[in-house]
Amino acid sequence: MSKNGKFDFKEFKEFQKNFESMVNKHDEVLKNTAQELAKEWLTRTKYRVHPVTGNLNNNWRIEIQENGNDYLIIMSNSADYAPYVESGHRTKEKKDGSRGWIKGQFMMTKSKSEVENMAPRVLEKRLQQLFNEAINGK
Repeated sequence: MSKNGKFDFKEFKEFQKNFESMVNKHDEVLKNTAQELAKEWLTRTKYRVHPVTGNLNNNWRIEIQENGNDYLIIMSNSADYAPYVESGHRTKEKKDGSRGWIKGQFMMTKSKSEVENMAPRVLEKRLQQLFNEAINGK
């Protein structure tokens, strides 16, 4: 025979409330993490630019496009010579008919690679913090 017992649902209800809060904050955490990674990409790129006039550094722009749970970070530079500094370019023809090549700096490409490598760790850390808040009720 079983005995009737009492069960206090207070802690369970509190956990449910915290879990619902975590679900609601999930999108905000993803967006904030995308913004954080975009700023890091921009900072690392600017650090690699040789500041001759400052024009190249002053023209970097970041745009974050949201599509559901996906975030696309787009970096651009409106300086007309930015692609040549990034990727390299041919030089003018010399008197002997030969041409040279100026190597690109790849400041944006190198920085993007670094940020892409760190992104999973950063996102995991942010989501773990969110989960811990839900579990611990903070």
